[in-house]
Amino acid sequence: MNVTERLCELIVSIGFDDLPAAVVDQARRLVLDGIAVALAGTVREQAPGILAAHVRELGGQGAATIMGFGFKAPPTSAAYVNGASMHVLDFEPMWSPPNHQLSITLPVALALAEAKRLPGREVMASMVKGIEIAGWVLEASGFYDPK
Repeated sequence: MNVTERLCELIVSIGFDDLPAAVVDQARRLVLDGIAVALAGTVREQAPGILAAHVRELGGQGAATIMGFGFKAPPTSAAYVNGASMHVLDFEPMWSPPNHQLSITLPVALALAEAKRLPGREVMASMVKGIEIAGWVLEASGFYDPK
C-alpha cells in the first residue's frame, strides 16, 4: 500500500466521535465565523453577486443554498459561490502552515450535507478533515518554510 492509500484510509476512518472536544469547539466557531463572513461578503462586495447571478442563469436542480441570495443550486455551484463569498473579504482565519483552509472546506461540507441531508456531525467531521488535509498538502508541497 502506498502513502496516498494509507492517508486516504486514515482520513476515511476518522469520524466525529474521534475528534477531541477542543477540536469540536473550534470547529463550531469556525462554522459560525465562516457563515458570518460569507454573508458579509455577499453584501460588501460585488463579485459574489456576479457569481450568484451566473449560477442562477445556468439553472439546474437546486439542492444546496447559495448564502445571501435566496436560491438553491447544485452542490458544486453552491460551494463555488459560497466559497467565493467566504473568501472575498479576506477575513478568514489562518493556520500553520499559513493558508486559507476554511473557504475551501466549509462551503463544500455545507453544500454536500444539505444536498444529502447529512447531520451536523458530518459537516463538522468533514470540515475538520478537509482543513487537516489542506495543511498536510501545503506542508508536503515544500512551499511552506517555517523558518
